[in-house]
Amino acid sequence: MATPSWQPILVAALLLSCTRCSPDTDSNASEAQRALDMGRYSEAIALSEIGLEEVRGDPTQRRTIWRLERIRVEALAGSGDVDGVLASLDRLFETFPTHVNTDLYLALAHQVFKAGDPVAAERLLARGAEKFPGDEPVFSDLSAFWRGGGAISPDACERLRSLGYLDC
Repeated sequence: MATPSWQPILVAALLLSCTRCSPDTDSNASEAQRALDMGRYSEAIALSEIGLEEVRGDPTQRRTIWRLERIRVEALAGSGDVDGVLASLDRLFETFPTHVNTDLYLALAHQVFKAGDPVAAERLLARGAEKFPGDEPVFSDLSAFWRGGGAISPDACERLRSLGYLDC
């Protein structure tokens, strides 16, 4: 039986679509995560950006795009680049509104705080409280705790503990 004339075109299309989900992108994401885990923030940012260039604009790669964006923004926070973090969060909120949430703001503020810039961490907390006014007490409790002047409410303590940031 003869091969239908459309079959080679279908095979070529499938092969081309798989180049967008190449192991290189997964490898970049894994390498970027390793760099982040080891505190090599500049490397994590660079690897994330390379991976993002490979998948940007491909709607089938949302999971990979989010993974790379998350690594990038965490590396920015770890390096203390609060302006880069804030710009990224504003941009990502438009594309990934369910992922850019109170917990992410708290996590990134904590990373900036650990990087040695409490003033920048406070900026992140303030922006998070603006963006998520219903969670303002959690942001203000963490801010007061960092300043050494306040107790954390049981609800805020539980939330922060579940994120791995405090043992209150």
